[in-house]
Amino acid sequence: AAATSANDTNVTITLTGTPATALLQAVQFQMGWTGTLAAARLNANVVQGVTNDTNVTGSIAAQNLTLGWTGTLAAARLNSNVVQSVVNDTNITGSITAQVLTLGWAGTLSTARMGAPFTNGTASGNTSQFATVLAGTKTSGHIATW
Repeated sequence: AAATSANDTNVTITLTGTPATALLQAVQFQMGWTGTLAAARLNANVVQGVTNDTNVTGSIAAQNLTLGWTGTLAAARLNSNVVQSVVNDTNITGSITAQVLTLGWAGTLSTARMGAPFTNGTASGNTSQFATVLAGTKTSGHIATW
């Protein structure tokens, strides 16, 4: 019988000698490779392409995968252990710059923010930890003047 060949997209074969007659004669099969292997011919262990997103990018050249990072990580990608913003109030302020949290203090603490027995500044005598001085000069802004 004669030897025949069929080429496909990547693998080619050239028959030399006398392949059209009986195979009892000397026959050589010369095979070659052309082109890029189609994705359908690869298994799941071969990286076939890169899907870039907002921050992580990648490219493939000469069978090397190169990964890169661009931009600022979106808040949705952070977990609950990362400080993402600061809510300031009357006395405590904060700001975040270059991943550094800076806290500050402003104003005077109101009595509403203090725990008992410091919640009532009108007590006198030894009924409270506040003391009222009945005689002498009082200094403004002090809890007690001795």
